[in-house]
Amino acid sequence: MVVALALLASYWGSAARAQAGDLMIGAPASFAEAMQSLAADFSTKTKIKVRLSTAASSVLVQQVLRGAPFDVLITADSESMDKVDAVGLIAPGSRRPFIGNRLALIVPSQDNGKRQIAIAGPRDLLKAEVQRVVVADEAVPAGHYARNLLAKYGVWESLRSKVVGAPNVRAALALVMSGAVDAGFVYTTDAALAKNRVAVVFTTDDLESAKIRYEVALLNSSRNLSAGRVFLQNLGSLDVQVLLDKRGFRRL
Repeated sequence: MVVALALLASYWGSAARAQAGDLMIGAPASFAEAMQSLAADFSTKTKIKVRLSTAASSVLVQQVLRGAPFDVLITADSESMDKVDAVGLIAPGSRRPFIGNRLALIVPSQDNGKRQIAIAGPRDLLKAEVQRVVVADEAVPAGHYARNLLAKYGVWESLRSKVVGAPNVRAALALVMSGAVDAGFVYTTDAALAKNRVAVVFTTDDLESAKIRYEVALLNSSRNLSAGRVFLQNLGSLDVQVLLDKRGFRRL
């Protein structure tokens, strides 16, 4: 509770320091670098300054429910946005999916000196040599997606004793990069950021990847509704789509 209040205090402090025209956006950790580029592009186009906060989607939702002063919320799944929608905090007609991603199974690269294990897909994680597999927590979209995928392959129950939890997808990536685990699940866009430290051995097929959708919505508590609407409109522009393409996100 103390941590939650401290987090909120920092957001309220940021809001107080922000100018009246600034736009405050909460975005998932897996979208951090892309969002920074989008924010810079948006500010150049509109002269509207963006204040950005990134965390796991589940954390962002809790912050919104406790009154964090975001104008725009982005989540890495629809279930997280559902929780905000259910209590009437989303501006009518503003919610929509806007980009997709893929889930990737990664292993440490050979360069880090860790003993290599032959892993080509989810079922190989049951091998005796595989001792630790990192999966983001269930409340985190990447963790939810990974658990569903492992259940689809019929290995989740047998694998649970090997699973190491992570508070968000970037923490999962860090554990694989360091060699602290034998394998883990992240988004392909996360893996691309560490291509010299990890190797992608499996990615979800088109059917599974189609379920991984990022959503955006304008919060009805926003003090900058007009700027928020301009931002949402800009997300659908061709240059934004090209920017996200370059970062490995998938058009819907």
